[in-house]
Amino acid sequence: MPGNLRPIIFLRKKIQELLAPGWVKPKPVYLACGLLIIAGTLLSSVVISLQQTAVEQPAGYADGLEQPGAESLASPIADPAAAGTDSIRPPVESTAQADRRQQPVPAAAKPRKPQWPVKGEISREFGWQLHPVFHDWRYHPGLDISAADGTFVQAMLGGRIADIYTDNKTGLTIVIASGEYTISYGSLDTMNVSLKKGSYVNQGDQLGTVGACAAEPYTHLHLTVKADEQYIDPRNLLK
Repeated sequence: MPGNLRPIIFLRKKIQELLAPGWVKPKPVYLACGLLIIAGTLLSSVVISLQQTAVEQPAGYADGLEQPGAESLASPIADPAAAGTDSIRPPVESTAQADRRQQPVPAAAKPRKPQWPVKGEISREFGWQLHPVFHDWRYHPGLDISAADGTFVQAMLGGRIADIYTDNKTGLTIVIASGEYTISYGSLDTMNVSLKKGSYVNQGDQLGTVGACAAEPYTHLHLTVKADEQYIDPRNLLK
């Protein structure tokens, strides 16, 4: 007999006993209370029995249907050999692409070599020198290049004009920032009228003509070069 029907049969049996002819008839109120107690007890038994039945149901079933196994979920694996060799051919390179690939890569442009700013002879070297006017030993931070009056002075390197000034030591002077170097062209007699502070000049542009100054009263170019705020021998750039 199924376990779910046992509580119902038991309830029916108890009701029949209460209504049997040989029993002393209880009052209706007591009879109703007794029936409710018996019914509640049996209902609890039915609920517990149903819960146990649900727990004991085998895993993997839902709504009476068996879940598919791993074999049915596995996706088919394509056979590489079945696809043939056409599917793995490399892309065809166009003629233009081949030409670009064969062209040599141009090398990086090399910086232009500094040029001598004026043609002439070096009358005073860099470093400690005997001064031609004061006749004492003084540190000379550049080169004096003697040249004929009116000789043009050209820019050693391209750059931007940082300053233009005149003083008793170097006379009319143009200072040009040329990359990592600051180059001063002093003792000028004349200056190109198109030049001004902030202007950009190219290598070889005419800056002016050689002249003289009070401290060095002979026609020459006073050339100095600074690197990292330190004077260096201009010959190091003009080798």
